[in-house]
Amino acid sequence: MLNKLENSPLFVLDVANNHFGDMDHAKRIIEEFSAIATDLDVKVAIKFQYRDLDTFIHPDFRNRRDIKYVDRFLSTELRSHQLLELADLVRKKQMILMTTPFDENSVDLAIEAKVDIIKVASACCDDLPLLSAITKTGRPIIASTAGAKINEIDRLVSILESSNQDFALMHCVAIYPTPKDLLNLRQINLLQDRYPNVPVGWSTHEDPNDFEIVRLAAACGARIFERHIGIGTSKYPQNEYSSTPDQVRTWINAYKSAATVLGAYERLPATELETKTLRSLKRAIFAKNSLVKGQAVTRSDIFYAIPASDTQILANSEVDSSIMKLGKDASAPICSDDLEVVAPNREYEIKNILFQIRGLLSESRTALNSDAVFELSHHYGFERFREFGATLITCINREYAKKILVQLPRQKHPYHFHKVKEETFQLLWGDVEMTVNGKKTKMHPGDTCLVKPGEWHKFQTLNGAVIEEISTTYTVSDSCYEDPKISIQDPKIRKTKIENWQPAFGFIKKLI
Repeated sequence: MLNKLENSPLFVLDVANNHFGDMDHAKRIIEEFSAIATDLDVKVAIKFQYRDLDTFIHPDFRNRRDIKYVDRFLSTELRSHQLLELADLVRKKQMILMTTPFDENSVDLAIEAKVDIIKVASACCDDLPLLSAITKTGRPIIASTAGAKINEIDRLVSILESSNQDFALMHCVAIYPTPKDLLNLRQINLLQDRYPNVPVGWSTHEDPNDFEIVRLAAACGARIFERHIGIGTSKYPQNEYSSTPDQVRTWINAYKSAATVLGAYERLPATELETKTLRSLKRAIFAKNSLVKGQAVTRSDIFYAIPASDTQILANSEVDSSIMKLGKDASAPICSDDLEVVAPNREYEIKNILFQIRGLLSESRTALNSDAVFELSHHYGFERFREFGATLITCINREYAKKILVQLPRQKHPYHFHKVKEETFQLLWGDVEMTVNGKKTKMHPGDTCLVKPGEWHKFQTLNGAVIEEISTTYTVSDSCYEDPKISIQDPKIRKTKIENWQPAFGFIKKLI
């Protein structure tokens, strides 16, 4: 499912108890900080903490002002009707409304306030009754993880996943303020690696004048950033870890400057300037000896050197199986218009396909056995493999069988059924649309799809997919295709087997 919290960045400004129970002061905070979102054109959530103190604090301790948090919460209490009024003001200012409820009654109040996002505080990330109430709200959830053991975070993620609600995790250190040597920002990477489909953020309590940290958190991949906020006055002093409006502006601008430097995650085409610079350093092809029209070119007929002209063939291209369209003197540059390609270099194209397959397997963290069998399945000929086909990797084929199927972006596998084989597909990575007996299903990582003998099925991907197939024994000629052009082909002709698979991807060595 598409996670609404993936639309980054989101800046969460936590009012906490910095309103001091004073409605006028709370409204001033909302007024001054809400202007930042408009001025800087960023998504900002104003967050309040909800506690039903009549039930949150045990009756026997209501008068124990010597207990730090009992005193703080009672001395800064806002009643439900006041919090609802502040919620209306946040919406009026067109801010995202976010709350941290600390008890079940406060979850009900959050729903009454029509909050956009619910926060799970670090202290509550293992509070099972509270989590149960929060996961029934249908609201997106952001959960902090300060002090939690990894198995506790595993349980938290499992609970949140089972709710089928959008959620994100926050690395957090519950020390106020947090010294630099305890920030441990690499935990952002740990959470991303362990839960790759979950957005991860950084809930921060360091010195509000230290703007280096938000840049580092962005570099680690954080998508959500949270700070405590307040406005210090002679009556209401500012604490050491809460930011003023000016500090928040600088903090967000620090992120924006880092985001500019970090750029896009997806690989982009090189700029014209970069392409021109690199081309001036690349070797190009020159004739070693005089070449005549109609001559077949081999590697022994050429050499590589700089500089390259704009139309000259570079050393990253294969010229074997090419014919000279006109004569060339020794040392002359060979350009693309000088050659006629008699037949595509199949081994060269296989090599490029396998490099891409390797990339998808690496990105999906799919490990393979060393005796796995690789086949490129190309239903309408090898030249159309990138349009129709899949890479079939047979890991086991006994009374039961296991394959890994890899599809490149925009690849399709045509309609067919199996006479004997029953198979279950599980999407491990990427996206795939599976059609079984005319019914389309968009699969997400972890989803399974059962296909019984005789059931027509096909599948396709937009951005690429790695799929595990568990089935009964695979046998040649068990597949029947809708298109008779495919069915009449010998399976050995419409598949290219790659020999000598090795764990280090040595099966491409013979092609280089």
